[in-house]
Amino acid sequence: MFRKYWQMRESAMGLLDNAFRSPSFRWDEASARHLLNRAGFGVPPAAVARLAAMKPDEAVASLVDYERFPPNMKEPDWIQPPLDFRELRQKMQGLSEDERRSLRNQMRRSEREAMSRLQMWWLDRICHTQRPLEEKLTLFWHGHFATSAEKVREPAYNHHLNQTLRQHASGNFRTLVIEVGKSPAMLRYLDNIQNRSGRPNENWARELMELFTLGIGHYTEQDIREAARAFTGWTIRNGAFAFDGRLHDSGVKTILGRTGRFDGEDVVDILLGHPACAEFISRKLWTYFAYENPEPEIVTGLAATLRDGGYELKPVLRRMFSSQAFYSSRARFSQIKSPAQLVAGLHAQLDVPLTERPPVVALAMRAMGQALFYPPNVKGWDGGRAWINTNTYLVRCNLASHFVSGVAPDFGGRPRGAGAAGTTPQQAEETMRDRAALSAAAVSDQDRPAGQDAMPPDNPSRTFAEALRSRRTTGRSDTRNAGLFQARAFFARFHGMKPAEIVDALAAYFLGFPLDETQRERLAAILAGGGSPNRPVAVTSVPEENLRAVVQLLLSLPDYQVC
Repeated sequence: MFRKYWQMRESAMGLLDNAFRSPSFRWDEASARHLLNRAGFGVPPAAVARLAAMKPDEAVASLVDYERFPPNMKEPDWIQPPLDFRELRQKMQGLSEDERRSLRNQMRRSEREAMSRLQMWWLDRICHTQRPLEEKLTLFWHGHFATSAEKVREPAYNHHLNQTLRQHASGNFRTLVIEVGKSPAMLRYLDNIQNRSGRPNENWARELMELFTLGIGHYTEQDIREAARAFTGWTIRNGAFAFDGRLHDSGVKTILGRTGRFDGEDVVDILLGHPACAEFISRKLWTYFAYENPEPEIVTGLAATLRDGGYELKPVLRRMFSSQAFYSSRARFSQIKSPAQLVAGLHAQLDVPLTERPPVVALAMRAMGQALFYPPNVKGWDGGRAWINTNTYLVRCNLASHFVSGVAPDFGGRPRGAGAAGTTPQQAEETMRDRAALSAAAVSDQDRPAGQDAMPPDNPSRTFAEALRSRRTTGRSDTRNAGLFQARAFFARFHGMKPAEIVDALAAYFLGFPLDETQRERLAAILAGGGSPNRPVAVTSVPEENLRAVVQLLLSLPDYQVC
């Protein structure tokens, strides 16, 4: 239903034509909210009004040219540099086998604790940065150039790559590829530190072509073997990139029909010169920021912009965020929120902290399929419809329930209060099938973890459930009303409004579009508390559990999962 509000605005313009030049285009809070949801994480809510007050070109520029705003986030000063082999050997000297085992276990614990802190550090950046597109792009490149702390255990390496992705997020794609390839995290993750003349390791060369630049079908196995030779000698020394000429194969190589004594940077230039590269990156960017399966016109148009601009990314981003197709009915409310976007939205809209122990939010994100710094495999996250299945939808509802009411419903059942809203997880899946944005979101295998194929072997949902249960209090009044969300203060702005008017305001704030009439009536009845839905409500007299229930049920709707 929410698509019809924009279908009438569309004209016969080209898909990549500047929408702001069309007489039928309306730049309003709905358009600004769409831009903020896609070029950021939709937070803070007050930013929508600020963007809507600008001219649309200025709004796009304020997001794309984010360097104009000074960074407002601190860097983690608690990450220790990794020990090299000599330092580790010195620490082990003179120790018994038991003492060595104990030292190794202690080091592993420290690494895990540092990675947990690093996850929350990045999530804090996502929620509070003044440069939302910078963090949205950093997350995009993290999934594109995927490395995992499951293998790369050094927190310093993971942080370094994260900063590399951030530093070059909207810069030059060639520079980004080279810097990622030289990062200790990628060198270790794809085993290029084992790549040497006479014994080439093909992992990095293969993924560089298949996943990072060209895509399957645009190279041969021989191209991979030859490219691997060019990257010999790229290694790590003292925790940083080093080129070891003694390990490099300086012989003649033939890659994609070109022959020469190529090194690694030469290979990157050859790949970027292939017509498939610009199209591969443009398609992936559009899918991430706009919608899946873009029209050929969009892919070829953005690819031309990328190539003509020497692989500078900003012209592509600017054209994308100004295009007719980006603001079309096909784009609006067509994406399922990633776990990161869901958490950022809940945090900002409910004004709840993310500093709990145990780290409930980090566990919830893992259970929803997106643990920061732990992509499931070298392909990164599938995203899109893979974010939603019966398990992950229930985790989403339970996290919202935890924030709003401070009570964790049991896993294996339905979200607390779901019956009152008339929506169980199974019914929600059926609803999603009927929505254009979520037409294939539901999956039949309820045990499949978050739509990914390489999650850790334990049960993330159960781990999250245990964390929530550990926070329960025994006193009845505390258990019922000790939510993190300050419901009474939040609803004070609606004092004297009719129940249906309050529900409309809530839908506009949390969803960005009206509820259907059945949902509207059900939530209004909770606020009316048995009284007339047409009479103004004294918010101070509405039971607090009713206030919480309305918000909790609203956040449990399938509609809240899209943006």
